[in-house]
Amino acid sequence: MTRADLSLANLKAADLTGAKLIDANLNGASLEATIIQDVNAKGADFRNANITDIFLFDVNFNFANFEGVSISDVNTVIPEGLVLPPGTIVDEFGLPTDFKLRFRGADLSNVTVGDINLSGSDFRAASDGTATQLDNAKFDDADLSESLFNEADLSGASLSGANLTGANFTGADFTADAALNLDSASLEGANLSGANLTNADLSGVSLKGADLTGADLTGAILVGADLTEAILVGATLEDADFFREGEPTAKLDKANLDGANTNLLNSCYTSEVIRLVFASFICSKVKANWYNLSDGPDADNIGADLTSITFIDGIATNADFTNALLVNADLSKANFTGADLTGADLTGAITVDTIGL
Repeated sequence: MTRADLSLANLKAADLTGAKLIDANLNGASLEATIIQDVNAKGADFRNANITDIFLFDVNFNFANFEGVSISDVNTVIPEGLVLPPGTIVDEFGLPTDFKLRFRGADLSNVTVGDINLSGSDFRAASDGTATQLDNAKFDDADLSESLFNEADLSGASLSGANLTGANFTGADFTADAALNLDSASLEGANLSGANLTNADLSGVSLKGADLTGADLTGAILVGADLTEAILVGATLEDADFFREGEPTAKLDKANLDGANTNLLNSCYTSEVIRLVFASFICSKVKANWYNLSDGPDADNIGADLTSITFIDGIATNADFTNALLVNADLSKANFTGADLTGADLTGAITVDTIGL
């Protein structure tokens, strides 16, 4: 059916296994309860199609057009009698953990989805550099775990509550007049290195172990975000909001902010619960109420690396700096009253008019 005109066609409950729909016109077609498996639909036009209650597996949607389409109930169950290819890995519900769907260079702008499982999908830019368009798409609560979004355009997209565990967003663009919505999404272990997350709303988002190396988080909202063990090496965090009065603070336990361009610690003076266990970072003109900068339960480990940090006039009352590295740090006029500095290394530290040391 290459280049076939199937506009307005009624394909309800059809089994299209093995079909070739390259550049086919499915504008306005009904794809309710349809099985689309082992299909090549490269460049096909699905605009205005009714796509609901369908099963998708091993489909090439590269350069396909889904602009403005509403898609619901995708891959929620295995159709009766359908046999998956040998070797397909399935979860406890018998659903594939990777649906082998390719959307490279496709237009998914303004798409709205509901109850949809697209885990393992490939949304990367096409080999010719054409970015996959996901601008203003609404993928709320979708399962997009282990999916690839490298170089994709996600400007203004909404991924609220989506499962993005293990997804790769390297070089993805999230910039837009309307900020990206990732409220309560799971991005645990996701690769966001080099991603443009300017002004993105990441409040409450789980970013445990996520790789944000070199990411641009200028003006991003990270209030209540979980950045435990996240890698933020070389990230830009200027004007990022980690703390708000009366709201949960960002968790940064074991986070690595080495070389990050950030005023994080210059802006958190109202917070008393910042946690940077094992954190490694270098920044300047720091003024903060430190809470826990210790090495955790294992006394053999080195604490937070605060080497050469500028902490002039800093407030560190009752803080925990157990085994922390404060080598060559400027602690002039800082207040360490009641702070625990057991095992801390203050070699070369400047302590002019420092209180409590």
